[in-house]
Amino acid sequence: MSIMLKDFQFFDGFGSINEINNRLIAGISFTIFVLWIELILYLRLMPVLGIYVYHVVIIFKTVFPFFLFISIVIFAFAHTMFVLLRNPANIKTKDSTYSGVATNSLTNETLDIKLKSDFDPMSSDNPFTSFSKAMMATYFWINGDWVQRD
Repeated sequence: MSIMLKDFQFFDGFGSINEINNRLIAGISFTIFVLWIELILYLRLMPVLGIYVYHVVIIFKTVFPFFLFISIVIFAFAHTMFVLLRNPANIKTKDSTYSGVATNSLTNETLDIKLKSDFDPMSSDNPFTSFSKAMMATYFWINGDWVQRD
């Protein structure tokens, strides 16, 4: 909070700040989030709205173990893939060529297709070079978004 208090002025709040401070923006955002949570929790005192807050709390208590389990699974897979693939030069990749024949259905033209796998270990395509990228890639695996298919 001391990050925010040194820039706060009583007459205009944070209006006198000339440069953008990312830590200040993050602090203000977190404070606003906490205030909203506090407001929602204070709504429990009103009987008409309190029942809805009570239901949300019960649902959260029921679903929380599932989210905790999924988080542990994501962490485990991300850590495994990070250790395995952070430096793909250690893994001997095999350059392979796939070939086949395709026929254009409109003109009956035959096309000879050869695909060569082009893997550059120094490129930025590897989503497992840092642990944060590995966590994000593993999270998207749950949805079926495999970046390796592209």
